[in-house]
Amino acid sequence: MNISEILGFIKNEAFLLSAIPAAAIIVSFIFEAGYLKFYGVPLGVANIDIYKVIVSCLCLLSFFYLIGEVFYLVMGFAERYRGLVGIFFISLIPAGIFSLFATLFGLYFFFWFALSAFVIFFLYGWLYLCEKAKKQEEAKEESIGLLDKIKGFISLSLLAFGVSFGVGYRLALDKVVYFVVDDDKVLVEIYGDKVVLAKIKEEGGISKLTGQVEILSLGGYELKGELRRLGKLKAIKAL
Repeated sequence: MNISEILGFIKNEAFLLSAIPAAAIIVSFIFEAGYLKFYGVPLGVANIDIYKVIVSCLCLLSFFYLIGEVFYLVMGFAERYRGLVGIFFISLIPAGIFSLFATLFGLYFFFWFALSAFVIFFLYGWLYLCEKAKKQEEAKEESIGLLDKIKGFISLSLLAFGVSFGVGYRLALDKVVYFVVDDDKVLVEIYGDKVVLAKIKEEGGISKLTGQVEILSLGGYELKGELRRLGKLKAIKAL
C-alpha cells in the first residue's frame, strides 16, 4: 500500500477512524474490569490514563487489521474452493471466536460450543447457502455503504471488548510473581495515589485469595514488601 492509497483510506474511513479513541477508552476500562474481576476488586477504583488509551488505540487498530486479514483470507479460500470446502472455511470463523474466548477465560468447555458452532454453520451452509450464494453474487457488486461500515465497526468493537476483558482476566489468572505486603496481602495495582491490595491465605501449599481487598492512599501509607513467586493464585469465585 503506497502513500496515496493510505491517504485515500484515511479520507474514506475518517468517520470510523474518529471513533477509535472512544472505543479505546472503553477497551481500556473493560481490560481493567477483567483484571480486577479476578481479585474481587470493585470497578470504581480503576483509573484510565492517556497512556493506556494510546496503547488501546494501537491495539485496536492492530486487532481490526488482523481480524480483517484473517476474515478476507478465510473468505478468499471459501470463494476459491466452492462447495463443502468453502463452507468448511466459513464455519471456522465462529468456531475460532468461541475457541479464542475459551482460551482467554480458561473456560475450556467453550470448546464444545466452538465445535457445535462449526457443525451448525457447516450444516446450514451445506443445506442452504450454496444455492443462495450463487444468486446473490451477481446482484452484490455495489460498494459498501456507510451503514454497513458502521455495523461492521460495532461488531468488531464488541468482539474487541470481549477479548479485552478476557485478556485482563487471563493476565491475572496466569500471574505468578507478586509484591507481597505483610505476608498476607498482594499488590494488585496502583491507580494514581490509590494502592489496591488483595488478602491471601495459604492452604495445602497453595496461595488463595480470600475475597477481601484494601484500597489505601499512597499519601498516608508506606508501601513495604518484597517480590515473591507465589504461583498462580486461586480465586474464591470462578468466572
